[in-house]
Amino acid sequence: MRLKVTMAREPKHEDSALAVAWVRSDGLVSVGDDQQVLKWNLVNSDVQVLMHLPSSLYPTDMQWLPQDYAKQQLTDIFILTSTEGKFYICNRNGRIEKVAEAHQGAILSGRWSHDGSTFATCGEDGAVKIWSRSGMLRSILLENGYPVYGICWNGDNSSIAFCCGENCFTKVLKSQISLIKWKAHDGIVLCIDWNANTNLLVSGGEDCKYKIWDEYGRPMYSSSPHDYPITSIAWNIDGDLFAVGSFNLLRLCDKAGWSHSLEKLSLGSIYNISWSPDSTQLAAACSDGSVLHAYLVEKRITWRNIEVVQTKRQLIDIRDVLSDIACEKLELRDRITKLSLGFEYLVCKELEYTNYNGFKGMQCFFDYALYFLLVDGGLMQVYNYEGCMQCLLKLPTMNITVKAVNEKTTAISNDTVAIRDGTDSKTNDIIEIAIDQCGPANDRKLAFIDKCLDCFLVVVKTYGTFQKIAKIGAVVTNILFNDQTNMLAGLQDNRLVVWLYPATVFIDRDLLQKTVFENDENDFGKSPYLHNFVGNHISVRRSDGALIPCTITPFAFALNSCIVANKWDQAIRLCRHIRENYLWAMLAATATDAKNFYTAESAYSALDETEKVKFLSQLRAEHSNEVRSAMMTAFRRNFKDADAMLVQNGHFFRAIMLNISLFRWQRLEYSNII
Repeated sequence: MRLKVTMAREPKHEDSALAVAWVRSDGLVSVGDDQQVLKWNLVNSDVQVLMHLPSSLYPTDMQWLPQDYAKQQLTDIFILTSTEGKFYICNRNGRIEKVAEAHQGAILSGRWSHDGSTFATCGEDGAVKIWSRSGMLRSILLENGYPVYGICWNGDNSSIAFCCGENCFTKVLKSQISLIKWKAHDGIVLCIDWNANTNLLVSGGEDCKYKIWDEYGRPMYSSSPHDYPITSIAWNIDGDLFAVGSFNLLRLCDKAGWSHSLEKLSLGSIYNISWSPDSTQLAAACSDGSVLHAYLVEKRITWRNIEVVQTKRQLIDIRDVLSDIACEKLELRDRITKLSLGFEYLVCKELEYTNYNGFKGMQCFFDYALYFLLVDGGLMQVYNYEGCMQCLLKLPTMNITVKAVNEKTTAISNDTVAIRDGTDSKTNDIIEIAIDQCGPANDRKLAFIDKCLDCFLVVVKTYGTFQKIAKIGAVVTNILFNDQTNMLAGLQDNRLVVWLYPATVFIDRDLLQKTVFENDENDFGKSPYLHNFVGNHISVRRSDGALIPCTITPFAFALNSCIVANKWDQAIRLCRHIRENYLWAMLAATATDAKNFYTAESAYSALDETEKVKFLSQLRAEHSNEVRSAMMTAFRRNFKDADAMLVQNGHFFRAIMLNISLFRWQRLEYSNII
């Protein structure tokens, strides 16, 4: 992937261009030291003067009001900050609607919140202030003696980040929690940005480095030094890319920090970078007065042996890597904004215009075997691969926006859609979810990771007051279910682990660790993430950008095929031939769940679980189905339900013996059985 850079032959600004902002997908505005605001039409390369600034107004920053996806209307105001300490609220026709004294000295940055209800400013006087949309002062967050160069908001507009001197800060607005402060660079921090999707921060400074941080200031990545200071930096809305600007340099980087491409220019320093709403284009303001426009090309996605490359805005190359002649070119009518490949289907989304001549919003795809989920602005729709809409999701308690739905907070299977509720403070602790793909809907299971990096498994459909939820791992940074089985891959402490049968935690927790397959052959470095898990092949993206192919044992897939086909004798023969404990543990858990006591007894015997073998042998000899079901429930450590089942079916003596063996004396006294 790289950037295709275009620009006008001659700079349109007579002096340095200072800031750019997108109005819609094919239009932007720019402001410069020549005291002009220019309006650019990227379709016909037309440039018009939107407004001439007053002679006393020397701008420093500009941002257009974020689009309101819920109302589906184009926002029509933008904010200008100036060296005289004032900010100006202007409409789309160039008329100044509001002027306010904000700081002593120049305002260095001004940023709208993502919902457009407030904006924040910072300046040379060291103050950070919050303002209402109409320009009324709401609060002063900070006052110090050092200039604050950059400011940004988090995804839910509850926190703000800014840089001052060599340090970066985050502050929760509606809370008494003190500032989180950390030393970010060895020189002055010049720019900072916070992504709403990934909740990651990126900063650049005079030490000529850019660095990635999590929301608590923990370092995720640090670049090697450049030749000149980093003057601008910006995330795209999706959160998978960010752009870095320096003197005669524009770099496109992955969210993990490694570089996709490097463009060497002759335009001087890049003062400001702005991404388009569809995350496929960017514009930059340069010190020689030029406004740079770039769009993404050579985006590459793969699935099994199929490779898709977007070579131009409207052109896609599709080829089979196993064949030299199997190649096809697809040319679409409009510019491609999203691509998704999976399960032998390619889904493309073109640029779409609405009747108000504005950009409708970013699109997200989540595709699986039978259906794919489309998130378009404020709508969530499920389609089949014939293009027919299956359902429209309406969740009144959630504000479905682009920033609330992404690949880590949304999952879909053939019968279930899972979405993290961003309005619930409890679910905000969940950073990633995944849902299994196989089996009936009643057995559907969801895996998720919380902020403490603990991984949990939960049964989606539960009956009764108690929800089945169990912890299966710690220090897990990424999870992904297999496309053919219910195996779960994860990165645990930067090691690749695979839970061959995660539901073991609900059947026999003692076996869970024995069903884990670990791959210790590869060194993934710091901050890797899973790319895909297809068949018995796992692709891991390393911290330096390399895609590492990994292979797990094929015998687990062979065993799973025997179990699905109810060929238990073949499953036993396979395990006896391979002689691996993880296969025996997988067979023991699945056989116990299917109540195949003979197979389970054989598997536990191979694992030297003498007590469980004896228990299953006695259970196999039991003639009463009620007692057998109750004891299997007790085997899964659900003792309360097992006791209730025995008492309900009149097996009081067995209930007494069960409670005695478990030392549940209070239960016996309470029920007056003794």
